Amino acid sequence: MTLYMKHLLIGFIGCLLVLMVVHSKLQQEQQVFQDLDNKVSNSVKLFFGEKYTQDSIQRSQLINKQLGLNNNNEQQQQQQQPTILPKPDTKRTKLWVFLNEKEGKDVLLKSSTSTTSSNKMVSNTANLINNIQSIDRRIRRGQFEQQQQKQQQSSQTSLKHQQPTKMIVNEKDLPISESIVDRIMKCDRNDAQLTVHHRIKWINAISVSLSTQTSSTVASEVLRCISGISQVDRVELVNRFYKPKFDNDNEELDKLAAHIQQENILVEADIAPRRRILSSDEQDRAFYNNTFNAATQINVPVAHSNGYNGTGVIILMMDSGYLKNHTAFAHLTFLDEYDFVDNKTDTQGPMGDPQNTHGTATLSTIGGFVPGVMVGPAYLAHYLLAKTEDTSAEYVEEEDNWIAAVQWGEERGADMLSSSLGYTDWYKYYQMDSKHAPITMAADAAAERGMTVVVSAGNSGEKGIGAPADGMNVLAIAAIDQHGNTASFSSRGPSSDGRVKPDVSALGVANFVASASDARYYTRMSGTSFACPMTGGAVALILQAHPNWTPAMVYEAITQTASHPEMADVQQGFGIVNTWAAINYVPTNLSTHDSCDTVGCSGHGGCCDGQCACAADRYGTFCQFEKVACGAECLFRGGKCVLDQFDFSYVCGDINGPSHVNQTITCDVCTDAKVDVCGVCGGAGKSCVGCDGVPFSGKVVDVCGTCGGNGACKAVVPEPDNADNKNTRLKIIIGSVIGGTGFLLIIGAIIIVAKKNRDRKGMEPFLGFPGRGYETLRTEDFEY
Repeated sequence: MTLYMKHLLIGFIGCLLVLMVVHSKLQQEQQVFQDLDNKVSNSVKLFFGEKYTQDSIQRSQLINKQLGLNNNNEQQQQQQQPTILPKPDTKRTKLWVFLNEKEGKDVLLKSSTSTTSSNKMVSNTANLINNIQSIDRRIRRGQFEQQQQKQQQSSQTSLKHQQPTKMIVNEKDLPISESIVDRIMKCDRNDAQLTVHHRIKWINAISVSLSTQTSSTVASEVLRCISGISQVDRVELVNRFYKPKFDNDNEELDKLAAHIQQENILVEADIAPRRRILSSDEQDRAFYNNTFNAATQINVPVAHSNGYNGTGVIILMMDSGYLKNHTAFAHLTFLDEYDFVDNKTDTQGPMGDPQNTHGTATLSTIGGFVPGVMVGPAYLAHYLLAKTEDTSAEYVEEEDNWIAAVQWGEERGADMLSSSLGYTDWYKYYQMDSKHAPITMAADAAAERGMTVVVSAGNSGEKGIGAPADGMNVLAIAAIDQHGNTASFSSRGPSSDGRVKPDVSALGVANFVASASDARYYTRMSGTSFACPMTGGAVALILQAHPNWTPAMVYEAITQTASHPEMADVQQGFGIVNTWAAINYVPTNLSTHDSCDTVGCSGHGGCCDGQCACAADRYGTFCQFEKVACGAECLFRGGKCVLDQFDFSYVCGDINGPSHVNQTITCDVCTDAKVDVCGVCGGAGKSCVGCDGVPFSGKVVDVCGTCGGNGACKAVVPEPDNADNKNTRLKIIIGSVIGGTGFLLIIGAIIIVAKKNRDRKGMEPFLGFPGRGYETLRTEDFEY
């Protein structure tokens, strides 16, 4: 080989090595861009317009070109570019930035348990919980038992001689890492005006906004920068929707609202009786007056007469603004308030401001007190007021305000919340399973911390419930009229994973409420917005009677004492609330430390590691509730019924998703064995299944071979159909015909003989038909 050829070969090899290095670097760059794009949700990409999407396509094409890849599909890629959504006419665009890390886990280890010494407990949790009422509520009603049990079981230290402990915080209570927030804020560019709005520790996310005047190029740079931070898990839009003053999807509710809101009722409160003397129905009517039907329908007067009126209970109200100086609120104590829409400490607008309308009405429903005019169930409770909604003629609702308000109220010691707001437009129906919507996850987090959560089911009728009514530990309330009929606008259930929703019902048609147009005026309004605070008031009375009841206990008491707990449906749930019966109910888990080891699983599941693993058709802490089979509601709402691992269908899924879902449950105490259809850890799946294939149906095959039969078999069992049997049947038929003919001939002969004897003796016929419209024949004597 000549020297020239050697140099040429060396040069070729060198160029090849350089190309390989460049190829590797470009591949790495492409993967980095792809990873960044995967963190940014499609909804965000669509929202920020064509420029950002086109930038991604052009960048990908450029990299492919540099790698020498085929670009024949360039036109196809452009054709597949998603449709761009128009930007809303607002000043800012809100985004969720979800994080994957939290700082301060060492604090959690020191603060996760409390001893019987309240002073030591307060000291341990001071960095995480600053309110003594919140700490006290978590101790009495917190539902961290499952995590606590696992923590204690994994500990190598004997607990026999230690004081009883109770977990009152978990990782969700750790604050958002400010160092990560600082890194996110450094991604601000030019006119982006990147702003932090809320820090939501329960879902480990912050809500930020960009100016809608930001160019797509700048917006894409900001998003790439944020998604490039390793502690950022994903970026999504803060859900929002625009709606008019009334819900256009419900003409009946619109007409009713338009009519009754024109009616301002002026009441002279000083002429009304100031105390309640409960000895007759007439006196009850005088005391409650315009709210008598609403109160008696859910059996509140009996609870009032026994001293339950909400005393000592802190209620978080979340709505629009409130006319706090209305005469119906003169007796109320407001512990704190905050406007999450305008970021100020006053939730009341000027007199006549429509922002005050809805909140004033719902607050009066739960706690108004003008004897002789109106009386709400919880008129002596204390209140926290949060304004989370903008009720302009055309307005935007944003879920981060609601979530921030729940967290704010929990930190200030709220025992429960009443929120007459439901969001249907933000999510698909198949997402109504308590696992998708951030607003629902926040509601369940509040319940985990001992708050009883009461929300409206929604006013969307057959379209179904909205978030957060789908919460696992949330009471969703339907609306009924004074006769107990379901209002046509009241949202129907169930949840998309087969749980009974709504849960219970109360009056939500033509409710008598305080008007925000004047401090002395009242009006009538309709909607699940008013069924919710009526039930919320009942819950406050239950908590007053049982201050240590967890949200699960309250849920069981209020659902199992409603009007039809054994026949729950998707319109009224378990039925109409019965406040007094719920107060006197004894829950299954009477103690917060009860487990299935002591109380079982309602005969519909297996107990594993102190927790119930329910049969495929059941749910609840102790498997006490029956699921609703997936059906027409799912199809009507744009989903499809999917089968679980046992081929049962209780889940409504994405219409474009799989037809089967694999939700196999394992139980650690059984060495990772699977839970069978009966809820038995490591079971063979046959211990509870009836002959009809349904768990715990109790049906067996009787002696006759009938599934679910009563054992009453027929006397003659047919034999196999063969030639001999056919001949036998033919002989029987011929014999029967001959025998029947002979019988008729004998009868005929008897009749003929009898007739001849009668003619000879002049007797009456013996074949008369008395009593059937015929008379016996008689011989009449006539004179000629």
